Amino acid sequence: MKYQNYFIPKKSSPHIFIKNMMRQGLLLLFFLFTAFTLHAQEICDNGIDDDGDGFVDFFDPDCACEDGNFFGVCTPECVYTAGFSDFALEEQWASVDNVPTYNTPLLADLDLDGIPEIITMAGTTTDVDMVNVDPRRSKNLRVINAVNGITKYVINTPWMAWVGPTPIAIGDIDGDGYPEIIIAAMDILNSTNTSLGNDITTRGRLICYEHDGTLKWISNVKFGTNAPTGFDTDLGAGTVTDRKRFGASVGLADFNQDGIPE
Repeated sequence: MKYQNYFIPKKSSPHIFIKNMMRQGLLLLFFLFTAFTLHAQEICDNGIDDDGDGFVDFFDPDCACEDGNFFGVCTPECVYTAGFSDFALEEQWASVDNVPTYNTPLLADLDLDGIPEIITMAGTTTDVDMVNVDPRRSKNLRVINAVNGITKYVINTPWMAWVGPTPIAIGDIDGDGYPEIIIAAMDILNSTNTSLGNDITTRGRLICYEHDGTLKWISNVKFGTNAPTGFDTDLGAGTVTDRKRFGASVGLADFNQDGIPE
């Protein structure tokens, strides 16, 4: 009996032919399964890299952006691409009041009038105690009109440390449409000049102000409670204080996505 019409070698048997076809079928299924796995659809809210491309959930470009999602905020399209021609900086204005050069200013439209404000520490070179005794701290916030550089008002605050990136954060934390201002009050009481330290109610606390400077709340616990203590030689050799809990930087994020930022 001959099987040339079925492309079976002359010395092969029908059993060998069937086995070969089964192997080829299994191999085809393997490749199909692999291809399906490599092109699996990313599920955008399960914390798993479903399609195996190294990106999880909203970090995967396959997931559509959502402005309400902290990790998936839509990136606006560029409306202008800057060229590389020569340019020169031109001063538009200079602030009327002095501001610390060691603090990075923040920008926000606090009163929602369409004109942003610049928020920065209010320490000045006229504050002799701050400059000569310990320049690593400053208190009060200066709110400046971003159009003309004129100070609109000053928010009175406890002392803050500027040794971190910034002890100030701005964001709408209560959903009323107006941004709030949160600061980290330094956790230290100066031994030589008590006016340069914070009292027990504000030391090491996060303090929140409304957009107009009204006090909103003071945190019920201190930040940095797991930081080590240090020795303050001003108070006598070997005296343990909270010197290493000097200051902190503040950040906002809705970690549990309940609509209330932490």
